Amino acid sequence: MKPKIISTKHSGMNVHINALNNLPIDAKLYIEEKEQDLLAKEETIQILQAKIRRLEHLSHLKDIRLGDLQQRINMLEYRENPRNKFRTQMKRN
Repeated sequence: MKPKIISTKHSGMNVHINALNNLPIDAKLYIEEKEQDLLAKEETIQILQAKIRRLEHLSHLKDIRLGDLQQRINMLEYRENPRNKFRTQMKRN
């Protein structure tokens, strides 16, 4: 009679429980250690991805703020001397 193989999905890897039972204890410990390392690295990746999303959002907010400040500068320059602004625009065209 063939032994029943139970498989489970763990961190994207198929692990055959029956096959693990036949391994020496040091091999089982090594596999368990590697699985723990994998879980820790996956968690680190998720944390870093969240930080990247946050930094991208902050960068976007800074771009919006810089655009707003540039518009304010342009308006103040125009208010101080609207004729020079008009002449400068005419020279560019």
